[in-house]
Parts: sequence; C-alpha cells; structure tokens
Amino acid sequence: MADRRFVLRTLVAAAAAGTLPARAQAEDLDRLFALFAGQGERRKTFIERRYSVLFRSPPEQRGTLFFKPPALLERDVVSPRREKVRIDADSVTLRTEGDDGKTIERKAALATIPQLANLVLTIRATLAGDLAALRRLYFVTLKDPLPRWRVEMTPIEEPAAGGVTTITMAGDRADVQRIQFTETTGDRTELLLSPAS
Repeated sequence: MADRRFVLRTLVAAAAAGTLPARAQAEDLDRLFALFAGQGERRKTFIERRYSVLFRSPPEQRGTLFFKPPALLERDVVSPRREKVRIDADSVTLRTEGDDGKTIERKAALATIPQLANLVLTIRATLAGDLAALRRLYFVTLKDPLPRWRVEMTPIEEPAAGGVTTITMAGDRADVQRIQFTETTGDRTELLLSPAS
C-alpha cells in the first residue's frame, strides 16, 4: 500500500512538473507583450544583414526604424544608399534615391505584397504588444524567460517557396534587440536594434 501511495505521489508530482513550465511560459509571454504594449511610439537604429550562399559576406544596411501605434512603421535606410519605406495601415510608400540624386517615389497597397505584409504585421504586432494577432499566423513560443527573453515563431500554415519558416526575436525586458527571419531556402535576415541617439 505504501509503495502504491509513493508511486501515485510520484506520478502526480511528475504531472505537475510537466504543466508548470507551460503555465509559467504563458504568463511570461503575456507579461512580455504587455511590456511591449506599454512602450508607445519608439525609434531605433538598426543594422540589417542578409546571410545567403549567394553572398561571400552578408550585405549590410543601416538606418532607423520608427513605430507609432497602432499601424505606422517607417524604415529609413541611410547606408549604403538612401531609401525610405513608410507603411501606414495598408498604404506603402517607397522613396529611393537614384544615381542622379533624384528621389523616386512609388506607392502600393500592402495587401498586394503578401510576403511584405506578413513581415510588417509581425513587426507591428510585436511592437504594439498584440500577441493575439501573432497567434493567428504563428505558433508563438517563449524559449528563454524574462528578463533576457527569446521568442520563436513558426507559421501555422506551410510557407510558400522563399517564405519565412522561423522568426526569432530576443531582447531585454521591453527592449527588442534582435529579430531574425529564416526562409525555406536556409537564407536568413538579421536585424539588430539599438536605441536611437
């Protein structure tokens, strides 16, 4: 009888140990996104590098990223050449500087560029703290807990060729410091973020 009780207690303890991490992860994830939601508008400097077998060394872009809730996202590239993308709700405006120094402006609806639309939604929803929006597209997993957290997102639906298979984000408390997009080809794009001076 004593042995049976010991086995029963062991099984109950094992079951509890298996559920607590999941519950703690969900609470930490909710807490993390609440921190994001409380930040309001923000501006970050970024370094973007693209890793691919096609490049001997990863091409690099530098600039600033500006977000104003709920739906304004601006990406201002200053190096190696000037380029500005402004996405306000469903409207995309691209300004590039030609070799002659003249600015060329193009406009499009975000919905007409599906891959960009998903990436923009991902960044905007993260910065706005909208975990529910992300969960409509991805399985969202907290890999490392607060304060130095890491989140991994994988698409619920099978990605198209050249699409994104995994998005990994990392940071410190409410500060998103690194975002990495990995594609079906194995290519990946890394975005390093730091406070704008």
